[in-house]
Amino acid sequence: MKLLRAVVNFDSARLLSVDFASGTALIQGSIMYNIPENNVLDWENIHRNDLVLQQVMAHPNRPLSFHSPTLFAAPQHAIMRDYANRYDHQNGLVMVLHDRDTGFSDGLSFYRACDEAHFGRYEQRLIRAVMPHLQEALKLNRQLAIPSASVPAQGALLIAQIDGNIQHCEQQASGLMQTEWSDWRGARLPAALITALSAPGSTGYAGKRIVVTCSRINTLLFLRIMPRSPLTRLTQRELEVACLYGKGHPTKAIAAQLGISPVTVRNLLQNSYLKLDVHDKATLANLIGGRLS
Repeated sequence: MKLLRAVVNFDSARLLSVDFASGTALIQGSIMYNIPENNVLDWENIHRNDLVLQQVMAHPNRPLSFHSPTLFAAPQHAIMRDYANRYDHQNGLVMVLHDRDTGFSDGLSFYRACDEAHFGRYEQRLIRAVMPHLQEALKLNRQLAIPSASVPAQGALLIAQIDGNIQHCEQQASGLMQTEWSDWRGARLPAALITALSAPGSTGYAGKRIVVTCSRINTLLFLRIMPRSPLTRLTQRELEVACLYGKGHPTKAIAAQLGISPVTVRNLLQNSYLKLDVHDKATLANLIGGRLS
């Protein structure tokens, strides 16, 4: 953004990757310059009223300059005037490109706070020239991130209203949700998850493939989603034996420690191998190590 600002005079800027597949805007990634992070949620809440979005989506690959007080002058657009004033978006320049590989729409926006500082044809030509290269850079960054795209230790983030309407969903969170509910498309939380989170004293959800923890701030639910460990398929005794065996203890020592026979230890290990679909001690040790780390 700083490099772009050297050739385009703007006060703030935003680069969003948005998924419109569900009929609503789900932001998959954002880069902000001089814009508060809560802008993402604010825009998602009002995007259906955004005339700028409607115009650029109707004419992708075409830059659009706009003057907010003029564009949103009609009484029915008061919510957009308030939004533009709150973030000092008096003048804007926007361009959207669709990415066939990801299915997302990538949009670059420049804003100026001064009412008279309109964006002209020079800036439009510039954003048209820059945007394809910027989108290609985003794609390369996503590809480079794939080898290390493990879910963060605290879980992938999804933000929803208490009624289940989703406000923000990270790409990893979306992928994890679809492992649990294959037909889920992302506009609302699945009914089973809403029911679980609505139960008195609930702090989350444990499914077949994911675990969800939940914290609430006013009317928003902040969900952290993690893949469920395959070790949950084991009984408590199978888990005890697998942990000791994975850490290198021989079967006779495990039997002595747990007060069971070596034959029982071997049977429990065989059951664990079948349930976890592993075939050697090294793979089992890796699973155990992930649990203990």
